[in-house]
Amino acid sequence: MARRIAVFSGSAIILAIGWISIPWIAPTNMTDVLIVSALWLVLMLGYDIGLARFVFRMPYSRILADFDIRKGNLLGLGMLILFATPILIVKWRGLI
Repeated sequence: MARRIAVFSGSAIILAIGWISIPWIAPTNMTDVLIVSALWLVLMLGYDIGLARFVFRMPYSRILADFDIRKGNLLGLGMLILFATPILIVKWRGLI
């Protein structure tokens, strides 16, 4: 249950960070925004998977299960929100 709640609070934090940082990053076109989105996603996936695997010694099957929405795990949804945040912020703030 705590992981499910954390996805929503984490998503709110990601949106707040995006609201502050995207104007500072100053993408000039949608390609730049997509690159930022992809970079954020790759860095977060690397952190999450690396921490789970090498610090908490979880098997890959357990790590991948956290991304399975069919089982009620919402980490995949959180990653989707993370990827979409720069795109949403650019549109909401009218930056491009």
